[in-house]
Amino acid sequence: MLLKPTAASFTQKKISDDGADDGADDSLWFQFSPPSSRTTAISYIDSEEDETEVLLKKTQPKINKKLKAANTLESPEPRRLHLIEEDDDIICINPNSGPQNSQYSESLREIPLKIRCMTHVHKIPVLSSTPLSDVLTQLSVILDAPPPRLMLLRKEEELPANSTVGELGLGIADIIECVVMAAEDSSATESSSSLTVRLQSKDRDSSQEFSLHRDAPLGSIFSKYMCKMSAPAKSKVRFHFDGCKVTDRQTPAQLDMEDGDIIEVWT
Repeated sequence: MLLKPTAASFTQKKISDDGADDGADDSLWFQFSPPSSRTTAISYIDSEEDETEVLLKKTQPKINKKLKAANTLESPEPRRLHLIEEDDDIICINPNSGPQNSQYSESLREIPLKIRCMTHVHKIPVLSSTPLSDVLTQLSVILDAPPPRLMLLRKEEELPANSTVGELGLGIADIIECVVMAAEDSSATESSSSLTVRLQSKDRDSSQEFSLHRDAPLGSIFSKYMCKMSAPAKSKVRFHFDGCKVTDRQTPAQLDMEDGDIIEVWT
């Protein structure tokens, strides 16, 4: 059998069995007894149903406490908002990594382009967007030759200088051939554009040879020939080539002259 505490309030004075009002005893009772003794009473539980009710009342707070703790663990913690300060670094990451991103990174990747010139292999760092004209510029410094004299070949086919590395499909495994063309002989060019002309009078000992450009007027060598003559003699001088009179404004190219031709001087 269990004892069940019940709330009771001793608000009335204690009445003795004989009905007498013991005022002195009551005052002493309320003065020396503790508060709990004045508010707690003991009652008996006679039935099993009341016993079960008491157990439920005792265990219910514990069960509620455990359920609350379990709900707290299962429920997601509310997200906290963090304010971004001005000094913080913001990094953007693209979650969609696909073929387009790989092609973009490939275009930014630098590769060494192998170029063989005679027995040496030169490696020029390039991007897929680098034109071959830039490659020729770097090679001109290495080979000490101007870009117009350099020619790039792949499988004996000339590669256009205005195309890029990516457009031609060049990669690390490719080896490009570089041919250095010979420089033009400036002396040969000058000799082919100039000629020697002989001015000769009846007196063969007074003949003189002059060199001039094919497109230069003949008046320059005429003046040199007559520089030692007097003014009256100069006025009488006439120049003939192939039986025709020649003026000082005509050129060897106009007269179809060749190297070593003779212009007759008539006085």
